[in-house]
Amino acid sequence: MMSGGEEPVDKMIMCCASCGIAANDDIKLRQCTACYLVRYCGVKCQKQHRPHHKRECKKRAAEIRDDLLFKQPEISHLGDCPICCLPLPIDGRKSTMNPCCSTIICIGCNFANQKREFQAGKKESQCPFCRTPLASTAEGQELHLMKRVEANDPVALWQKGLRCNQIGERERAIEYYMRAAGLGDMQAHFNLAIAYHKGRGVERDEKRAIYHWEEAAIGGDPGARFNLGVNDLKNLSKGRKQRLQIQLSLVLGSVLMMSGGEESDDKVVIMCCASCGITANDDIKLKKCTACNCVRYCGVKCQKEHRPQHKKECKKRAAEIRDELLFKQPESSHLGDCPICCLPLPLDPRNFLMNPCCTKTICIGCNFANQKREFQAGKKENLCPFCRTPLTTTDEGSELHLIKRAEANDPIGLFKMGDICCHRGEHERSIEYFTRAAGLGVAISHCVLAMAYQNGQGVERDEKRAIYHWEEAAIGGHPGARFNLGVNDLKNRRADRAVRHYIIAANLGDDGSLEQLKKLYPLGLVSKDEFAATLRAHKDAVDETKSKQRDEAEAANFYSI
Repeated sequence: MMSGGEEPVDKMIMCCASCGIAANDDIKLRQCTACYLVRYCGVKCQKQHRPHHKRECKKRAAEIRDDLLFKQPEISHLGDCPICCLPLPIDGRKSTMNPCCSTIICIGCNFANQKREFQAGKKESQCPFCRTPLASTAEGQELHLMKRVEANDPVALWQKGLRCNQIGERERAIEYYMRAAGLGDMQAHFNLAIAYHKGRGVERDEKRAIYHWEEAAIGGDPGARFNLGVNDLKNLSKGRKQRLQIQLSLVLGSVLMMSGGEESDDKVVIMCCASCGITANDDIKLKKCTACNCVRYCGVKCQKEHRPQHKKECKKRAAEIRDELLFKQPESSHLGDCPICCLPLPLDPRNFLMNPCCTKTICIGCNFANQKREFQAGKKENLCPFCRTPLTTTDEGSELHLIKRAEANDPIGLFKMGDICCHRGEHERSIEYFTRAAGLGVAISHCVLAMAYQNGQGVERDEKRAIYHWEEAAIGGHPGARFNLGVNDLKNRRADRAVRHYIIAANLGDDGSLEQLKKLYPLGLVSKDEFAATLRAHKDAVDETKSKQRDEAEAANFYSI
């Protein structure tokens, strides 16, 4: 109980992770500087607890490092021009550093300064920032630079390191780079990374090179981040693909020559071969992995070499892409719209008709209106309401029309020819027609092929192929195929996938799928919101197929048989 009726307050008591002693006025606990997760009362306790804490410490330290590394920098490592206060461009030709103040200034402000001095008739140029007379000789510039170096100016230290490197004094250059990097100069970190990577002036050390590139990348250097991306491309086998994608997307406005020779000020992603790491250019074209679209290769050899490392992730991503395509709600059913009234065709096959002359699917409303008009005009010969070709009254005439359409590679004509062959018992020939039609994008052909592979009619029985063709038909907007996929998923205890199939099919106006959802709703497999939204979507889909002409045709019992 607390005096004065005060409410209890939650207090977190800090304790040593090793001995458990609580912090107080006399005992101060210090955090582990690597992971910041635990605290210790002294070095002795920290050493004793190290074996138990080491694994989690390293894991958390790596997470902290990645959080810092993949945070989007607000600006590049160059910052803003101190005169116009605009971001400095990445291209080194568009900015300059005067040794008098070691401040980087954009070419715009330098040009404006020179122009102003020329108009004023001044003979001696001055620094546009500090107004110090510019040295015209290399010795004078060196004196200015050394003054800034003695003052521990990081940019001057980096510049001095560059000059030492140019004259071959690489060990001395490394010393200047080290000092500049210690003061936070990102370009110095970049140069140190190159030195450790190639063993120039120091012993070759890949880990140190990566560390300095990461430090430069954290500071906003896009060149360092690009090199990290190339390095991660080479190490895709270590499961760093996701990290690579983030890294490449963080490049800050790099002006890089693309394969087409165009310059871009936007974010640039450089494509590299996932196996050998070679970058794309005019001579080398990289091709995507056709299964997952995640990585690229310069040739078949690299693809084969990289296959063992990439296979698992490739299959996983390919399945994700397939599901994204499969469970995308189609805009309309596989039937589309009537080409005359431009209203969606109903799913009931009695409510539309396909004439063999043009293989166009026309609703009964437009067919009924056409016949009514011809009857009132006293015409004895019926014409197709779409192409106005005289309609044949015999099966032989219809087949001749369909053969012409099939020879012209008309997908519906090929499907109907397959249907005719199937009714005659010529199953193998019908499969050929259905396969050709399916290759041209006819969803109902995929559905018929799925039934053939499932029942082994005209082909060898193959469940996997049947599922594939049902999926292709469902992607094309066939609600019956999606209904069958739902039934198959229910049999295989994948109720969540079955429900998604039924919802998509019901949204297209399929009554069978809606009935299935009504059975699954009391079992709790469909949420209340999903069921209500599906009911509304089903009603809207059915209402869209209704029109005055179609109602008249139904009232007159004008059905396609």
